[in-house]
Amino acid sequence: MTESGKSVDNTLMAPLAELHPETLAVVTAVVAFTLAAFIVLFRTGMKKYAGLLRWAAGDAAIGCAFLSYTFFRDYPGNGRFIVSNAFMVLALSTIVSGLRAFCGKSSDRGALVFLPAPLFVMVGLWIDRTWGSRQLVDAAVSGFLAFQCAAAALALKACD
Repeated sequence: MTESGKSVDNTLMAPLAELHPETLAVVTAVVAFTLAAFIVLFRTGMKKYAGLLRWAAGDAAIGCAFLSYTFFRDYPGNGRFIVSNAFMVLALSTIVSGLRAFCGKSSDRGALVFLPAPLFVMVGLWIDRTWGSRQLVDAAVSGFLAFQCAAAALALKACD
Protein backbone atom coordinates (compact mmCIF):
# COMPACT_ATOMS: atom_id res chain seq x y z
CA MET A 1 0.00 0.00 0.00
CA THR A 2 1.20 3.47 -0.79
CA GLU A 3 0.57 6.62 1.21
CA SER A 4 -2.50 7.33 -0.89
CA GLY A 5 -3.91 3.91 0.02
CA LYS A 6 -3.50 2.44 -3.45
CA SER A 7 -2.18 -1.07 -3.82
CA VAL A 8 1.15 -1.51 -5.59
CA ASP A 9 1.48 -4.29 -8.15
CA ASN A 10 4.50 -6.33 -7.05
CA THR A 11 4.08 -9.25 -9.43
CA LEU A 12 7.46 -8.55 -11.04
CA MET A 13 9.34 -8.08 -7.78
CA ALA A 14 7.74 -10.89 -5.76
CA PRO A 15 10.03 -13.67 -7.05
CA LEU A 16 13.11 -11.56 -6.28
CA ALA A 17 12.01 -11.01 -2.70
CA GLU A 18 11.99 -14.76 -2.08
CA LEU A 19 15.58 -15.37 -3.21
CA HIS A 20 18.00 -16.28 -0.43
CA PRO A 21 21.08 -13.96 -0.52
CA GLU A 22 23.51 -16.55 0.86
CA THR A 23 22.41 -19.13 -1.73
CA LEU A 24 22.87 -16.59 -4.51
CA ALA A 25 26.33 -15.77 -3.15
CA VAL A 26 27.37 -19.43 -3.20
CA VAL A 27 26.07 -19.88 -6.75
CA THR A 28 27.94 -16.77 -7.87
CA ALA A 29 31.12 -18.05 -6.18
CA VAL A 30 30.82 -21.38 -7.98
CA VAL A 31 30.43 -19.57 -11.29
CA ALA A 32 33.48 -17.36 -10.53
CA PHE A 33 35.63 -20.36 -9.57
CA THR A 34 34.48 -22.23 -12.69
CA LEU A 35 35.42 -19.26 -14.86
CA ALA A 36 38.82 -19.08 -13.16
CA ALA A 37 39.38 -22.79 -13.84
CA PHE A 38 38.45 -22.37 -17.51
CA ILE A 39 40.84 -19.45 -17.87
CA VAL A 40 43.64 -21.52 -16.33
CA LEU A 41 42.86 -24.39 -18.70
CA PHE A 42 42.80 -22.02 -21.65
CA ARG A 43 46.15 -20.57 -20.55
CA THR A 44 47.79 -24.00 -20.52
CA GLY A 45 47.13 -24.33 -24.23
CA MET A 46 47.74 -20.70 -25.19
CA LYS A 47 50.90 -19.61 -23.38
CA LYS A 48 51.39 -16.67 -25.75
CA TYR A 49 48.66 -14.68 -23.99
CA ALA A 50 50.10 -12.84 -21.01
CA GLY A 51 47.95 -11.83 -18.07
CA LEU A 52 45.43 -14.67 -18.22
CA LEU A 53 46.56 -16.19 -14.94
CA ARG A 54 46.05 -12.82 -13.26
CA TRP A 55 42.52 -12.73 -14.67
CA ALA A 56 41.96 -16.20 -13.26
CA ALA A 57 43.25 -15.03 -9.88
CA GLY A 58 40.86 -12.07 -10.08
CA ASP A 59 37.92 -14.37 -10.79
CA ALA A 60 38.96 -16.61 -7.89
CA ALA A 61 39.08 -13.52 -5.65
CA ILE A 62 35.53 -12.68 -6.75
CA GLY A 63 34.52 -16.21 -5.72
CA CYS A 64 36.22 -15.66 -2.36
CA ALA A 65 34.34 -12.38 -1.96
CA PHE A 66 30.98 -14.08 -2.32
CA LEU A 67 31.97 -17.03 -0.11
CA SER A 68 33.21 -14.67 2.60
CA TYR A 69 29.87 -12.86 2.43
CA THR A 70 28.19 -16.20 3.09
CA PHE A 71 30.51 -17.68 5.72
CA PHE A 72 31.32 -14.58 7.78
CA ARG A 73 27.78 -13.57 8.56
CA ASP A 74 28.48 -13.68 12.31
CA TYR A 75 31.28 -11.10 12.14
CA PRO A 76 30.62 -8.16 14.44
CA GLY A 77 29.68 -4.81 12.98
CA ASN A 78 30.34 -4.48 9.28
CA GLY A 79 33.13 -7.07 9.25
CA ARG A 80 31.27 -9.29 6.80
CA PHE A 81 31.04 -6.51 4.24
CA ILE A 82 34.59 -5.29 4.82
CA VAL A 83 36.06 -8.75 4.20
CA SER A 84 33.96 -9.47 1.11
CA ASN A 85 34.57 -6.01 -0.36
CA ALA A 86 38.31 -6.35 0.28
CA PHE A 87 38.26 -9.46 -1.92
CA MET A 88 36.41 -7.49 -4.61
CA VAL A 89 39.03 -4.73 -4.47
CA LEU A 90 41.76 -7.39 -4.72
CA ALA A 91 39.96 -9.01 -7.66
CA LEU A 92 39.80 -5.79 -9.62
CA SER A 93 43.47 -5.10 -8.85
CA THR A 94 44.57 -8.42 -10.28
CA ILE A 95 42.28 -8.09 -13.30
CA VAL A 96 43.70 -4.63 -14.11
CA SER A 97 47.22 -6.02 -13.72
CA GLY A 98 46.34 -8.88 -16.06
CA LEU A 99 44.84 -6.44 -18.54
CA ARG A 100 48.07 -4.44 -18.61
CA ALA A 101 50.08 -7.62 -19.17
CA PHE A 102 47.68 -8.80 -21.88
CA CYS A 103 48.17 -5.49 -23.70
CA GLY A 104 51.94 -5.89 -23.52
CA LYS A 105 52.51 -3.16 -20.94
CA SER A 106 55.20 -3.78 -18.37
CA SER A 107 54.02 -4.92 -15.01
CA ASP A 108 56.71 -3.03 -13.13
CA ARG A 109 54.40 -2.21 -10.25
CA GLY A 110 54.77 -5.68 -8.74
CA ALA A 111 53.30 -5.92 -5.27
CA LEU A 112 51.79 -2.42 -5.49
CA VAL A 113 48.94 -3.99 -7.45
CA PHE A 114 47.76 -5.61 -4.23
CA LEU A 115 48.01 -2.48 -2.08
CA PRO A 116 44.38 -1.29 -2.50
CA ALA A 117 42.89 -4.37 -0.76
CA PRO A 118 44.66 -4.05 2.63
CA LEU A 119 44.30 -0.28 2.38
CA PHE A 120 40.55 -0.73 1.98
CA VAL A 121 40.46 -3.10 4.97
CA MET A 122 42.16 -0.49 7.13
CA VAL A 123 39.83 2.29 5.94
CA GLY A 124 36.77 0.04 6.32
CA LEU A 125 37.70 -1.02 9.85
CA TRP A 126 38.40 2.59 10.81
CA ILE A 127 35.01 3.68 9.48
CA ASP A 128 33.30 0.79 11.24
CA ARG A 129 35.00 1.47 14.59
CA THR A 130 34.53 5.24 14.37
CA TRP A 131 30.98 5.52 13.05
CA GLY A 132 29.65 1.96 12.66
CA SER A 133 28.01 2.95 9.41
CA ARG A 134 27.52 0.41 6.66
CA GLN A 135 26.67 3.22 4.24
CA LEU A 136 30.08 4.82 4.79
CA VAL A 137 31.80 1.45 4.29
CA ASP A 138 29.84 1.04 1.04
CA ALA A 139 30.85 4.56 -0.02
CA ALA A 140 34.50 3.76 0.70
CA VAL A 141 34.45 0.58 -1.38
CA SER A 142 32.65 2.44 -4.15
CA GLY A 143 35.46 4.99 -4.15
CA PHE A 144 38.13 2.29 -4.29
CA LEU A 145 36.35 0.46 -7.09
CA ALA A 146 35.75 3.67 -9.05
CA PHE A 147 39.46 4.46 -8.86
CA GLN A 148 40.30 0.95 -10.03
CA CYS A 149 37.76 1.12 -12.88
CA ALA A 150 39.42 4.35 -14.00
CA ALA A 151 42.77 2.51 -13.92
CA ALA A 152 41.23 -0.28 -16.02
CA ALA A 153 39.94 2.26 -18.52
CA LEU A 154 43.40 3.81 -18.78
CA ALA A 155 44.90 0.35 -19.25
CA LEU A 156 42.42 -0.36 -22.03
CA LYS A 157 43.17 2.97 -23.67
CA ALA A 158 46.88 2.13 -23.57
CA CYS A 159 46.15 -1.07 -25.52
CA ASP A 160 45.41 0.90 -28.68
